[in-house]
Amino acid sequence: MTPDQISELAFGGTAAALVAVWVCCARAGDKDAATTRHVLAWSAGQRAQQGEEGGTPPGGREPAPTPVPAPPVRLAPVIDLHTRRAA
Repeated sequence: MTPDQISELAFGGTAAALVAVWVCCARAGDKDAATTRHVLAWSAGQRAQQGEEGGTPPGGREPAPTPVPAPPVRLAPVIDLHTRRAA
């Protein structure tokens, strides 16, 4: 066997193993995503059945507070170089 063939086998085998692991992980991720979508759909159905009339959540809890606008962003002062040089 030549060194080229040995390196080809080493890198080819490693690549094949990595592809196999990636395929298994991708399939597991698809199953997890499907389960998550199913649970979220079930939860949305439960919330729709309970109803949140008047903005009050079920169970007598108080509604979420209204969001407050963020304060304006203050930028650093800009120095007018022409005015500074004239003085």
